[in-house]
Amino acid sequence: MKHKLFIISIAFFAVFSFQVQGQNENMKPLFADDLSNADFPEGVWSIENGVITATEDQCIWTQKEYDNFI
Repeated sequence: MKHKLFIISIAFFAVFSFQVQGQNENMKPLFADDLSNADFPEGVWSIENGVITATEDQCIWTQKEYDNFI
């Protein structure tokens, strides 16, 4: 019984890992590297080395609308 449970656990984690990797390959960044496809108050938001930061508590919006996303 323990042997079957172990095999089922390994199979589950293998399938789950494969699905997560597959999603990452198809995922696209929400914003362009220069934030050219974003709407936000001037001077508040910036991006450096893939990290988006803000100097104050203000919203940032995409210029495109999305129905389904992860």
